[in-house]
Amino acid sequence: MVKRKLYERYGVREYWIVDPELETITIYRLTDQGYVRAAELARDANETLSTPLLPDVQIPLTELFE
Repeated sequence: MVKRKLYERYGVREYWIVDPELETITIYRLTDQGYVRAAELARDANETLSTPLLPDVQIPLTELFE
């Protein structure tokens, strides 16, 4: 919670919470109302991590959590 408030104060446009045990990534994006959950990705669903902030980056979670 403390980090989130600091990120919000300093305008960090996006942050990720990576859970290596559950093999998930939750993406939060900054809006005018604060952070909103933009995506929740899971290795089990064969999803790929991407972000509009880094348009050329595409990371399959199956590779990330090998």
